[in-house]
Amino acid sequence: LLLLDGAQAAQEPSPAPAQEVHEEMVVTADRGPEPRDDVAASVSVLTREQIEKLPAQDLSELLEFLPGFHAYFRESFGGPPPIITSRGFFGGGEAEYVQLRIDGVPVQDVESGIVDWRRIRAADIERIEALRGPASSLYGDTALAGVIQIFTRGAPAAGSAASVSASGGSYGTAAADLSYGFARNAFQGRASGTYFRTDGYREHNAEERGILNFTSSGAAAGSVMRL
Repeated sequence: LLLLDGAQAAQEPSPAPAQEVHEEMVVTADRGPEPRDDVAASVSVLTREQIEKLPAQDLSELLEFLPGFHAYFRESFGGPPPIITSRGFFGGGEAEYVQLRIDGVPVQDVESGIVDWRRIRAADIERIEALRGPASSLYGDTALAGVIQIFTRGAPAAGSAASVSASGGSYGTAAADLSYGFARNAFQGRASGTYFRTDGYREHNAEERGILNFTSSGAAAGSVMRL
């Protein structure tokens, strides 16, 4: 019986080796691109694919899906501007301790660091990198609690692409986003527009705004010009 069991075990095929999966994630936590696994800082990333699946219309709502960050008054139906807190740093609406950068450029008020987190629509964001913890040695005094870096959507690699979205809700709240991008040889461009309105949840709280964005780039003589 022992010999028979040994013969049957020898005939059974050995299990296939586990398949190794390698995914490279490049972030800019140290002001220069490098693999995420090599960064000592605490970094979170939201890709375009993840953003499209989240119930969020603007950046203030997307922050709730980044570990370590919380936004007060982030509702899209009126109210005061959102206030961001991270790891115990809270400015109370008078100062901001989380720096916001769009395509590498800081966009906050020079003195207080305050920024309108609702102004950046989710439809215009390609990628979000969130650096948690003190980063003032690299990004200045407005980065005491961290840095939120936004990379905006660009033109498609080839051909053209368009998108349209609309939403509505309570308190007369409505929004619409549309974009169109194209690539022709060495020239690329993308245009996007947003309209938003709400009556607000209290008196004297109505809000209406429209935003237009246009970017273009062209390559010639070995250089790239971007507008």
